[in-house]
Amino acid sequence: MNYTYTDYFQKSKVFLYPMLGLKKGLDYVPEQTYIAWGNVCKPHHLKLLCLYKATVNEKYIQFVKNNIVNNELFERTIKVSTDTFIHVFDLSIHKDDYELFFKGAYSKISDKNKILIETFFAKNLKMASYIEGFLYPELYHQDYADELNVNIKIIKEVHELCSVPDLIKETLKKEIPKDIGLFKNNLIPLDKLIIN
Repeated sequence: MNYTYTDYFQKSKVFLYPMLGLKKGLDYVPEQTYIAWGNVCKPHHLKLLCLYKATVNEKYIQFVKNNIVNNELFERTIKVSTDTFIHVFDLSIHKDDYELFFKGAYSKISDKNKILIETFFAKNLKMASYIEGFLYPELYHQDYADELNVNIKIIKEVHELCSVPDLIKETLKKEIPKDIGLFKNNLIPLDKLIIN
């Protein structure tokens, strides 16, 4: 690793999205991911909100059928507009790791989910090296101490090499449609994805 990464990046997209088990390189990827949305979804609900912008056509419908609806963590789709959808996933089965994520304790995430995260980013060598440092910070404590010109004891005390999630940035800002509540039965049948 040549330098520390100091810009904010969406932590849910890096640490939670890979837990869905979706393959890297799919035709559609979320524009962004979130862990909260206004008063209908808070971090303690253990949801991952994936915001997709897409023209609804046969290709997108097949993508949704094959990758979203068939995902064991999929909960529902919320249609925000003709080309904007929020696919909601329930991460309750990853509750312990979700809570560690929320605290910024990425190095304590379970080995099973660390492997999912590492595998997801494996082909992007630059990103993979950062991910390795975030998941196994003790391997990089000396590098960070040298680069930041601080005593390694300080780095070891902090332990983690990645900041905690910023709840403001991890909260979806889109207007909540008046006729839906995240926890009501608002699953959209695939044939209803298109607004006439």
